[in-house]
Amino acid sequence: MLDDVAEPPVGEALVLLTLQLRGHLNLLIPELEQRCDVATPRDVACAQAGIGEARRRLAADPSSLGPLRHATLLARSVIALCRHFQRLTAPG
Repeated sequence: MLDDVAEPPVGEALVLLTLQLRGHLNLLIPELEQRCDVATPRDVACAQAGIGEARRRLAADPSSLGPLRHATLLARSVIALCRHFQRLTAPG
């Protein structure tokens, strides 16, 4: 989805990918919020910013952005939340 060289998905493939990305975010957000309970204030602030952005993207009207742009933004949020999750679960 974020590869500049690959052909972007279209039609049904784009719809399915968007649904998957939305599902990933809906699973990641509560898991990340749980991890914030034991994180440092700086890590919590960064994670909460990512969570807020992901929620805004989930709530956005896909038709205002276009389906491909909407899916791209959802994919970026998935990556960002995964990075926050890794940071909050890394030992030490």
